[in-house]
Amino acid sequence: MAMSKKGKPTMVFFNVKQQYCDSEKQLAKLSSGWASLLLNGNIQVQNFPVSTNRAIFMVQDGSLSFEVKNFLLKQKEVESVSIDQQTWDESGEASVPGQDKGKKKAKEGSKKKGNDLKKVLCVD
Repeated sequence: MAMSKKGKPTMVFFNVKQQYCDSEKQLAKLSSGWASLLLNGNIQVQNFPVSTNRAIFMVQDGSLSFEVKNFLLKQKEVESVSIDQQTWDESGEASVPGQDKGKKKAKEGSKKKGNDLKKVLCVD
């Protein structure tokens, strides 16, 4: 997916946890610091605060947007990152639009129970 964005401007949206940021001034300080760190890594971004805990990094070369995503997810203050309507939470797990997390966990739980039953019954 990164290569399909090569040379195209891409917006990387991110949310900061409420406990670290309760004003646009704090968000601007955090995000500008991250933009400077990215620039030191030779990735240039434009910083656009959206609300008290949400901002956008505009990346001119979209192939670098996933490096920006990975950088942001390593920051303890970041709650989630979104690129092209795909969202990653702080654990780095992607969520699919329209999929309920509760349903996903229930499916995983039922798979696990089925696997345990197969072990007990010695069935493959």
